[in-house]
Amino acid sequence: MKKIIALFLSVAMCLSLAACGNKGISKEEMLAQAVEIDDYTSEMMGNFARAEEKYVGNIYYITGQVSDITGETLEVGDFTVNLPKEDIMKVTTGQRIKIVGKIDSISYEQVPNEYGFEHQCKGVMSNAYFVTDIMEITGTLRFYYTTLRDIDGRVHNRNGNPDAWLIGLDLTDDSYLTVDYSLEESIPVNHISGKDITSVQFGGKDLTDNTEITVSGKVFYENNKFVIKEAELVSVG
Repeated sequence: MKKIIALFLSVAMCLSLAACGNKGISKEEMLAQAVEIDDYTSEMMGNFARAEEKYVGNIYYITGQVSDITGETLEVGDFTVNLPKEDIMKVTTGQRIKIVGKIDSISYEQVPNEYGFEHQCKGVMSNAYFVTDIMEITGTLRFYYTTLRDIDGRVHNRNGNPDAWLIGLDLTDDSYLTVDYSLEESIPVNHISGKDITSVQFGGKDLTDNTEITVSGKVFYENNKFVIKEAELVSVG
């Protein structure tokens, strides 16, 4: 009788261990283990075998723009991510979000294009979770008319409608006046046509052009530009 009981206990323990082994890692466990992912593109280009050893099977934070949403997965940056349905319901295409997940696989290839080749890095996360859609961004506050910047950074046009001012953050270290992130939805401007804007009220402060600030908010890619919505002023200088 004792042998039969011992056998049942042994089988039950094996089944319990198997169930634990097959269970996905919880969000809390991932948050405790995760680190921010580094420049994985350079790692893959330099030595793919080494990159595969480094990333696959490990847990990372990924911050990227949502390019596609299906019923079960998101395309976030270079990663196809499986999220719980309640997490998928929180986001929209074009939005920048931060997720945490375990990388199952990666791939890298050079794809021909009109300029020669482009590098395509892809990753898969079958077990991941939404972390936040609030981004913190530091840049130089700019006010000016419409400006177009080429892919190499050259400014082609600084003429625009004087009633359509751009207000946003310039993240570059050069002298090009341009907006990388628009704050138009968060800093409403009432201005007299033909008169320059010299300052704006934001976060209870009177801010002038060319002031370095840090803001937090939700970032979306809309109408060929990044827009910060629900922005809040974090710090000045």
